[in-house]
Amino acid sequence: MERIGFRKDEPVTPTFKLNKQDLKDPVFKANYPEVAGSYRLISIWPQGEEVAFWAQEDRSGTELFLLHKEEVNFLAKRKKFKKS
Repeated sequence: MERIGFRKDEPVTPTFKLNKQDLKDPVFKANYPEVAGSYRLISIWPQGEEVAFWAQEDRSGTELFLLHKEEVNFLAKRKKFKKS
């Protein structure tokens, strides 16, 4: 029988992974230093016709990272997740 809803091994929120190569891109150098690793989206909001969001790194506990529209666009182009 198929279960309905989230499974224990599935994240509730979308995730993406930043590697060191991603972080070398100039879009991450504008006062928003991130760290390599897996992130979970916590909150998303509009910035004009674009979006920005808070993400939480899996190993960081409660620390949140703000990703601005340029960074979100970079991640969408790299197919780290879909922006709709």
